[in-house]
Amino acid sequence: MTQLLVSNLPNPKLAFTNRVYVSAATFEQLKGRAKVSTTDPSLNVSVRGTDLVFMASPNTALTGNEIAMNSQQRKCGSFTLNQVLDVEAFVPNSEVALCGITINADVFGKKAGVKYQYEAKDISEAFLSHFEHQVFCAGQSLALDFEGSKLDLTIESFEHISLDDPPTAKPSSRGQVLKGQTQVTWKKAPGSQTHIVFVGGAGPARNDSLFKSDFNFEQMGIGGLDEQFKKMFRTAFASRIFPGLVKQLGINHIRGMLLYGPPGCGK
Repeated sequence: MTQLLVSNLPNPKLAFTNRVYVSAATFEQLKGRAKVSTTDPSLNVSVRGTDLVFMASPNTALTGNEIAMNSQQRKCGSFTLNQVLDVEAFVPNSEVALCGITINADVFGKKAGVKYQYEAKDISEAFLSHFEHQVFCAGQSLALDFEGSKLDLTIESFEHISLDDPPTAKPSSRGQVLKGQTQVTWKKAPGSQTHIVFVGGAGPARNDSLFKSDFNFEQMGIGGLDEQFKKMFRTAFASRIFPGLVKQLGINHIRGMLLYGPPGCGK
């Protein structure tokens, strides 16, 4: 664990990145303790005692043991300026993928009588582009600058798919890493008086899971190779939905299976 003091962002424009910022020395220290070898100038970090995970980046304006946050991040964690936080690198579960996320949206500085209309496909692409590889928790709020509109977003829920057997993807207050293939569903924030409409509803055509996260392949009744087939089927179908995840896991995509045996054996 690394102890860091909460501070303001060195530049207000950084608030729309939803990242936290630390000094270069602190960033290298966090990577070193997690034994992470990467040239990517970002790293997901968790805050002890919370479900919050933030993407951290080094900033030359910071020199001490501080962690710079925007007001929404501090509000989510009930953090105060100069509060000491225990922070460490966050390593996600590679056996679980985030296939869907639901977001409630409102508008900062909204004007009465104005209709705010957005193409769900376009705003989904912007969200994924801005925040890909970040990790969110249920109830977390963040800001998105989309085509001149400052949107106030709150994460409502997640949908996971598990590559493990038995399935480990269970309802959780913390999501997994946001990927470019994650499906985004948009809703107007509950209680909001803003006239906000998302044309197309859930964004790009949803690529619903072929199997639910708790699907048991053994119940298919394949004789003799129950355990082996469970693993092969889950890997095969998940890889069609998340090719990037398969590459990251270093596993081969199953393109077909040759079944051999006498008639009546359950091929």
